[in-house]
Amino acid sequence: MKHLTFWMRAATLILLLLCPICQGRAQSENVWLWPIEGQKAGANILLRPQDPLDHEANYCNLIIGAKEGTEVIAPADGVITWQMLGYRSGLYQSRTYGYDDARTFDAMRKKMEEDPDVRDPKKYINGDIGLKLADGREIHFSGLRGNAAFKSGQSIKAGTVLGTVSYVFEKVGEPHISISVSKDGKPIDPMTPFGLQTTFKEGESFTPPEKLTREQANEDFDFFMESLRECIPSYRDIITPELEAEFVRNCKAKLDADSVSFTTLHDIVGDAFTARFFHDSHAWRQSSNPFPNPSSNVQYPAIMLCTLGDRMFVRQVQPGYEEHIGKEVATVNGIPAKEQAARHRQKTELFDAKVESTVAIQLLANWWGQYDDTFTGTGAHLTFTDGTSVDAPYLKRDQVKRYTPQPTGPIAYYVHKNQNRKEDWSFKMLNDKTALLTLGHFQLNEVQMDNIADSLKAHAKVPNLIIDVRDNYGGDANCEGRLLDMFLFEKPVTFNCQMVNSNSTYRSFSHCYNWSKEMKPFEDFVKIEGKEGFYNRDAFSETKTSAKPKKNDAIYKGKLYVLINEGSVSAATDFPAHLVRAKRAVSIGRETATAYHYMTALKFARLFLPNTRIEYHLPLVKAITATDVSERFPYGRGLLPDIEVPLTQEEVFFSTEDVILKKALDIIR
Repeated sequence: MKHLTFWMRAATLILLLLCPICQGRAQSENVWLWPIEGQKAGANILLRPQDPLDHEANYCNLIIGAKEGTEVIAPADGVITWQMLGYRSGLYQSRTYGYDDARTFDAMRKKMEEDPDVRDPKKYINGDIGLKLADGREIHFSGLRGNAAFKSGQSIKAGTVLGTVSYVFEKVGEPHISISVSKDGKPIDPMTPFGLQTTFKEGESFTPPEKLTREQANEDFDFFMESLRECIPSYRDIITPELEAEFVRNCKAKLDADSVSFTTLHDIVGDAFTARFFHDSHAWRQSSNPFPNPSSNVQYPAIMLCTLGDRMFVRQVQPGYEEHIGKEVATVNGIPAKEQAARHRQKTELFDAKVESTVAIQLLANWWGQYDDTFTGTGAHLTFTDGTSVDAPYLKRDQVKRYTPQPTGPIAYYVHKNQNRKEDWSFKMLNDKTALLTLGHFQLNEVQMDNIADSLKAHAKVPNLIIDVRDNYGGDANCEGRLLDMFLFEKPVTFNCQMVNSNSTYRSFSHCYNWSKEMKPFEDFVKIEGKEGFYNRDAFSETKTSAKPKKNDAIYKGKLYVLINEGSVSAATDFPAHLVRAKRAVSIGRETATAYHYMTALKFARLFLPNTRIEYHLPLVKAITATDVSERFPYGRGLLPDIEVPLTQEEVFFSTEDVILKKALDIIR
């Protein structure tokens, strides 16, 4: 019997994963084959070097999308250097899995599926392989499946099938592979060898200045403000001229000095991406501060607070303060609770348009914001609405004991979030009259959608169906469309177009990592009479002249209830919106995370300030999904539920019961 060995190394693969910003020697003039069989070079690139993956800087990875199962081929002749399974929790964090008696990716995955010690999401544990070329360059592939068997040291020819497309990064969503190239242990350009214009940047040494002159600080700030106006197509949806003038006036006052600290400008950029100014789930300051306050020290409050709307409450306490659990706060260090809550609200970030639900969960869950983030001094003086008061000390980490109260079991709110990471979809009967279809995302493949259709056909006579799209990060419009066809009696009339600020060059790209100042990323976009910006299509006219909706033979014709919350993003906003507009479903829960009418995303710019090199991330495209504005669909808000289940402390911190699902079942009964 063959001996099976299993190992997991929570280590970074130096050649594959470490990407210091540096570049090797000039590339060969020979053009490589594109690794996706049947595609032209450059097709369906999802992320290039310098395009960030969520909040992670990407220096050297080329991420390419394709239909799951598409063959991946060797771009050039070379020698196989290694082959294993890997899980990538981020661009530079990995765990590897190997099985000595398994020679193919599919065989390895079969062993992995049976292994009780595997804790990572198995969908994203896929094949990694290295190919070393005669000139010393090594190509690293991730995200493969298949039955091709290789040995280290085996020579292969260009065009040899290495495997098939699967998944690497959870945050990418759709099927994809990741490629990087190295030489002598250093990452080098992965694009030029394919004959593509590269975005790979040669490394350069830069030491941020701790102090700036008045002129330098104002130059950086002026560039920052101009880049917001030039790049973000939804800027004026959020920022009025009056708000902008006030923000500029306040910031200029801080910069009105002969010497301005790096920290001052760093804080200004960070504050600009909060509720104080421009907030969006795809806009943020990327750089950390290399000059942190040396006197800062992490401390923890003896009394944890939380904010609901403009009211503050005691959430949990250290031993000795149990009598205050659940009390409503009147003042914090003499500041009325309503004013303190408003201060906390101004620091919320990463929320779209006028969406309230994502702000509400930040106010409730982010305990460090309840005391203005500072935790300076020895503690806080709290007064309560019942007339009592207390001095609550701040504690160092080694002084902290177990907070009370504690939940009696797994908190359902977080169990649901974690379950969606593990399961793409699920279908089950809750009782003899109600079924539950849970959709973890909208990146389902055709087999999965066929299985959903089969489940619906088998349960077509069940009178009630609950569709759960809470904590769903969205995905592909085609997947969303096919799922809608399973429930709607008429084909939906969709409004969908993209708007940008320019179809020419962008001045801001003079200080940009992932676009050059000569590039015209949207040169095919056109002007529409009477509209601001440039568009990829005239959806406004097309919608007016389109024919009446066609009849659709829905698979499931019973009563629908759709569950939504502050974790329902992108397509998980659009999907229930179609059902609600068609009066096909009752929505239950809380406002979705993405605005009903638009989302600013799709393509992005990684910009930096001229003197400080403070880096920040801006969205370039406004994806417009609806134009109907009414009391039911107010502009800038997410999809509002027909039946709201208000956010509570109990649900987020303690409840072992799924309160939104319970509400749906109560309504059905």
